Amino acid sequence: MSTPTYTLEEFLSAYISATEIPTDDPECPICRDEYHTVNHHAVTFSDTATCNHVYGNSCLETWLSTERVNSCPMCRRELFSLPLREQREYSEEDDEEYFSGSYNYDDDSDDFEIDYESNFGFGYLRLEDAHVVMLDEEITSVLETVWYKIWNLLLRYRLETVSERDQYLPTNTLVMEKFLDGMASCFDDGDIEGLLGGYVLGRLDGVLGGILEEQKELIDGGNIEEGGEDQAMPFPGGYQGEIWREEVKRIMGIRALSNEEEAQGLLSG
Repeated sequence: MSTPTYTLEEFLSAYISATEIPTDDPECPICRDEYHTVNHHAVTFSDTATCNHVYGNSCLETWLSTERVNSCPMCRRELFSLPLREQREYSEEDDEEYFSGSYNYDDDSDDFEIDYESNFGFGYLRLEDAHVVMLDEEITSVLETVWYKIWNLLLRYRLETVSERDQYLPTNTLVMEKFLDGMASCFDDGDIEGLLGGYVLGRLDGVLGGILEEQKELIDGGNIEEGGEDQAMPFPGGYQGEIWREEVKRIMGIRALSNEEEAQGLLSG
């Protein structure tokens, strides 16, 4: 299917329409709050290829206004064309240089343009301005907590028949929210502002998507009895858990230490 030629502005103004609240699901799938007729009303897509998925109007506008996002949150159908600056492909070498802190760029250059004013409700700073130290075990603990939270979000998915499951996958935004809550809990003031930008969120989304996919494969592979009750699958830990932890450290620019004494010594110095 070809990419639509609409711009974001054209799509928001012409192809988002009010609709009836679904009788089988009165909650917005992005924020999981109930629809309201005034400040959070139900809307759907009205373009010719519509998938008819329903969201709260404010949540959908925020989702579609996020940098490098141009698809339906549930089915990933492309809705409009991204600006050329958001379509730029970064090389693996650029990634390694950026996350190691050795990437040199000019603030006035278009070569590395990132929107640090994201729509996720956080204030953002460049990664080189954030000096963050965490323990490896803290990051692993956050990932383990997120693993079980994602499992809980998949309850409806697990209980549905195979043909109906996909419509009950949790949204990327909801999974990201659980992860950020866990990371914030590792700081005394609960504040992780400065760690994140639009590009970083996109990279984290890939890691969290991998965790979600791991659980989805466990369910779809027949390890879970269809339509039945089940216990949470244990967090993989080991090599797989280490891969996820190292990815989070690399993406967020975190310097992780191996023991609490070393961390306390560095933080107090």
